[in-house]
Amino acid sequence: MPIAQLRAVVDRFEANAIFTPSLEHFEDQEPPAELIAVADVITVHDGHTYAQLNTSI
Repeated sequence: MPIAQLRAVVDRFEANAIFTPSLEHFEDQEPPAELIAVADVITVHDGHTYAQLNTSI
């Protein structure tokens, strides 16, 4: 799924996180910054979490 579509789904459902089997599903095998900006990205294979940055204090 293209990142723009995935971002639209995250926004529509106000998701706090998305799960992916591994980083191989992303270009350059890295979670896109524009996705991490709005939701945590959790990889199931290695259990790593790429946490969104909360900029509001």
